Amino acid sequence: MGTRVMYPIEVKKKAIQMKKEQRNQILLNLLSIIKKKSFHHDIQCYKKILTLIRQEDEVLISYLKEFKVNNNQGCYLGINTVMKAYITQDMWTDFTIKKKLISLLDSAKGKCPKESWIKKLDDIQANKQSDEILLLCNELFDFEKITNYVFQNGHYWSDDVLKRFIKGGRWIVASV
Repeated sequence: MGTRVMYPIEVKKKAIQMKKEQRNQILLNLLSIIKKKSFHHDIQCYKKILTLIRQEDEVLISYLKEFKVNNNQGCYLGINTVMKAYITQDMWTDFTIKKKLISLLDSAKGKCPKESWIKKLDDIQANKQSDEILLLCNELFDFEKITNYVFQNGHYWSDDVLKRFIKGGRWIVASV
């Protein structure tokens, strides 16, 4: 028999080893839970899943390009806009840039970008995909009118994640 490659996945801060298929099934199950959740306060779980995806996980990467949550909450519409955008032809490079971009946009806090934020943006833009990223940012601006999530009972919640995505998009456009 050939050697089996085992992949670590964090469970309560302990790494366990498992086969690629098992790991991918767990990640798909976690995405299914996120998809069905009635309201999302943040995107930390989603971002953690992104860190667990490997270059050989082409099926998962393709799935994430089409992933949408059932409640169409703005923060995940922003994520979907990033994930479905065309950045570059190479699937892994494309995914890596998008993962960094999601993290960068989610960290857009304050009145103006901090030096560390600009450094991360420079790292992303080093791939020479500025035009594609600008198009993506312009799509994010279309979500400005839905930065408050309205519940069925009429109450609403400010979608701070989407607001950060829009703010980060504005900072990116201003930096180019």
